[in-house]
Amino acid sequence: MSRPVSNIMNATGEEKTAKEKKRNKNDKNEIFVDIFEKLSVLFNQNGTIINSSIDGVIQMKSYLRGNPGLRLVLNDDLSVGKGAVGPPGSVVLDDCAFHECVDTRDFDTLKTLAITPPDGEFLVMNYRINGDYQTPYRIYPFIDEISPYKL
Repeated sequence: MSRPVSNIMNATGEEKTAKEKKRNKNDKNEIFVDIFEKLSVLFNQNGTIINSSIDGVIQMKSYLRGNPGLRLVLNDDLSVGKGAVGPPGSVVLDDCAFHECVDTRDFDTLKTLAITPPDGEFLVMNYRINGDYQTPYRIYPFIDEISPYKL
């Protein structure tokens, strides 16, 4: 008698189906939220910024039982759209996109995202900021000329 491939034998000799294995994975009841940003900055020889942009993403890993609804609240001073203006020090995103499990009905007014997370890892939101923002560092290039042909 052959056994189905989806059955797994554990250390105690009990068989577990793929569905039971997945259910045990969700017994952790955990969620992880990560924010990744890539800064691209072009400086001139004097250290002045010529061009700059931020590409960012909010990523989640969900291992919650029953996939409950979640709410993610973002900064009150967040604005979206080219030409959007906010108070000094506010965050202005040029554009953004959301995962299909994100309900954005309250995003414009309350800056709240309603999320029904799928199992595993997914990108909640990605965004871009182009133009003026304060970089967390300054770079001043220095070139030591050893000879006219060597730097």
